[in-house]
Amino acid sequence: MKKETFKKILGLMKTSSDQGQKFCEALDNMVDGSFVAKYDEHLLTVVQLLFEEIYGIVGYDWISWFIYEKDGRKDMKAQDKNGKEICRNENELWKMLENEYKVNSQEPTAIAVKQSKKWIKDLEKQQKKKKT
Repeated sequence: MKKETFKKILGLMKTSSDQGQKFCEALDNMVDGSFVAKYDEHLLTVVQLLFEEIYGIVGYDWISWFIYEKDGRKDMKAQDKNGKEICRNENELWKMLENEYKVNSQEPTAIAVKQSKKWIKDLEKQQKKKKT
């Protein structure tokens, strides 16, 4: 996967997660209860499946950790077997995934590329609608 595409998808996933959290917090302030936003659950599942197809389940676990747990926190760190800090930013995460977790090094088919681009555009449209 191209680094630019990878970073764009991570950004969209993070934005979606942040907006879902804000939505749930707003509902919780108005109504007593616990809420889980599911408005984009299907799209995020599609993205997860695509990442798992490219980097495997463990590779997706790294992506998930980076987005939802590390979340820009400097105190949240991962280390390699030698104790060296890894995945400090999107570039390092992408490089590690490409070098160590890529499931199949063959170029994706034209159909897969076309469908992936459509899903990215759908995610972007959804994000724009939420901002208005």
